[in-house]
Amino acid sequence: MLSANQGKHFMVMAQPTYSGSYGYIGEQFFTMQFDVALDAANPPPTNAFAIKINGTGTSVTGVTVDGTGKTVTLTFSAPALTAEDIIEFSYVDPTGGNDVSALQGLDGTDSSTFSASTIVVGGRPGPSAPPVPALSSGSDSGTLGDGITSDITPTLTGTTGQTQLSNCTIPMEPRYWGPRVRMVLATGPSPAAR
Repeated sequence: MLSANQGKHFMVMAQPTYSGSYGYIGEQFFTMQFDVALDAANPPPTNAFAIKINGTGTSVTGVTVDGTGKTVTLTFSAPALTAEDIIEFSYVDPTGGNDVSALQGLDGTDSSTFSASTIVVGGRPGPSAPPVPALSSGSDSGTLGDGITSDITPTLTGTTGQTQLSNCTIPMEPRYWGPRVRMVLATGPSPAAR
């Protein structure tokens, strides 16, 4: 005997649930994170959100949904964020059912009404530092003639303004990984202009 549901396929609805948020010093927006992919084509209206920064209400001026990133970014009219600002925010689902323009998953299931807060702790992280190169055993030994260590002292010859350069020696300082050259020349009219 077959049960009433045997052989039928059911679609599991994925209701987005708020999972975290972050805001950075110097920016006029913050980002909320969710647990499922979101519908970016039908974003919620700005009036579905309310924001307070340090207890003072501010207008939501923009809503950006990144469906694959599972984030919603709210832009606001208050001045840029500073360290230790407390951002309180809430979202109100427009109706009890699934709406066309709402905070929703890809299948159209609306997020529930929620409220939360976050504290601004720092500036936006910069790029990671490049890895430190590993020196092989065949790297610079510091010995002249090893094919790696340079003992060349450049010689410059030429004229610039009133300064005549002739066999000018510029020392290369060995304490730096690469050569450092600093040269200060006085400027003035060229010899032809005198």
